[in-house]
Amino acid sequence: MSLIPVWAKALIVAGMVLAILAAVAAWRISLIEDGKTIERAGWVERDRQAAETSAKETQRRLERQGDSNRETATKLAAAGAAVRRERDSAGKLRDDLDAATAARRSADPAAAVVCAPAEADRDLHAGLFQRADDTAGELATIANARGIAGSQCEALYDALTGAKP
Repeated sequence: MSLIPVWAKALIVAGMVLAILAAVAAWRISLIEDGKTIERAGWVERDRQAAETSAKETQRRLERQGDSNRETATKLAAAGAAVRRERDSAGKLRDDLDAATAARRSADPAAAVVCAPAEADRDLHAGLFQRADDTAGELATIANARGIAGSQCEALYDALTGAKP
């Protein structure tokens, strides 16, 4: 007979089985953790690629918006220059008319007295036409600015959505 009782041998065997099961469980847990680490690494890579793609897209949109802003500034400057040229031209015409009227009045003072009512009507009409011309110029300036702003808005929307104009 053996010096170690049967119940002790059974306890030793049970302890060894438990130790083996614990080792296997630890090994499986380490494999699962390794799998999660690999999976996390894949997520990190996908996130990095998505961030890089987003940054490139944002840069493209900003470049298109910058182009649109420069184009709009050029259009506004050209429209402003055209308005200034037209105002200068209208001012020169008014100055020429005033000079011609003054020359005619000084050439024949008697005719100036006789034609005063007709000149008053002409001056009234000239004043009305001048005011109408000024108002039309202001409205044209507003319309140009709004049309250019609308075009810029469309261009910025196209830049945002990626639509090709």
